[in-house]
Amino acid sequence: MIGRVFETCRANGLSQSDLARRLGVPRGQVCLWLRDRERMTLKAAVRLADAMGHDLEVRLVRRATFRAARAEAQ
Repeated sequence: MIGRVFETCRANGLSQSDLARRLGVPRGQVCLWLRDRERMTLKAAVRLADAMGHDLEVRLVRRATFRAARAEAQ
């Protein structure tokens, strides 16, 4: 999901290098996060969303509900 948000930001001129500078991490780390190649902490997700000008919303949902919604989305 964060990768899709980044694509919108990229269209507005934000690069992975820009994000990396804002977060104080290597560009390669940003790339891994955006491509879901490496898990990130919730704190990192909040910082990444903030650096892209977004808020991160976290919800607790019943596991069965989440799995059904995820299956529908695919």
